[in-house]
Amino acid sequence: MDVVYFDIAKAFDTVSHVKSMHRLQAYGVHGSLLSLFADFLDGRSQRVMLPDGASRWKPVLSGVPQGSVLGPLLFLLYINDVTDLFHDTVSIKLFADDIKIYMEIENNSQTVIFHEYINAVSDWANECQLKLSYNKCHHLRVSLRKSDASACYLRNNVPLSRVTSCTDLGVCINSVLSFSEHINNVVVKAKQTRMWANAQRDGRPAEYRWRPLFNAAKFG
Repeated sequence: MDVVYFDIAKAFDTVSHVKSMHRLQAYGVHGSLLSLFADFLDGRSQRVMLPDGASRWKPVLSGVPQGSVLGPLLFLLYINDVTDLFHDTVSIKLFADDIKIYMEIENNSQTVIFHEYINAVSDWANECQLKLSYNKCHHLRVSLRKSDASACYLRNNVPLSRVTSCTDLGVCINSVLSFSEHINNVVVKAKQTRMWANAQRDGRPAEYRWRPLFNAAKFG
C-alpha cells in the first residue's frame, strides 16, 4: 500500500475570503447567515510593529481568525471539497490541515493511477490558493515484502521524499506496521516525566532539575 501525506503551509492564514464565500454558497448558505460570515471576515486590517514605529495598515484579504470558533469551521468548509476528487480504490482522509491519500498497489499500472491523484491534490491546492509544504509531504510504502520496489512519485516535477516511518495522528507508523518505534518514543517520554517528577520531589536546586530530562532523552 502506498500512502502520501500532504501538509498545507500556513493553512489558516491562506484561506481566500472571496473563495470562502463561494464555498459557503455552494454548501447552501445564503441570506443573513452568509452575511454574518462575510462580516466576520471583512474589515480586518493588520500592520507590523517595530521598536521605532509601525508600518501602514493593510487590509487582510485572506486567512481565518485563529483562536475563534468560526475560524476552524470556515477552514474545514474551505478544504472539504477535496474529497470530491476521490473515488474507486483511492481513499482520502482529512484532519485539520493534513491530507492523507492511500491506495493498495499490486502492479505498475496502479502506481500511475495513484500518481494522477497526487497531481489532482496539487492542482486543487493551486486552485484554492493554498500552498503545500514540500518538506512535510511524504510517501510511505507499507508492505511486508522484503523486495518490494517502491515507485517514485513526483509533485510539480519534484520527487516526494520517501520515508520508512512517520507520525500519523500522534502514532508512529512504519513501513512494516510495527509499533516498536512508537512504543520506544512513549517510553522515553515517560522516563523524562518520571525523572522530572523525582527531581521536583527531592527538592534539588533548580540547575540540577533539568539534567535528568537531558539524560533520559540522550540515553533513553
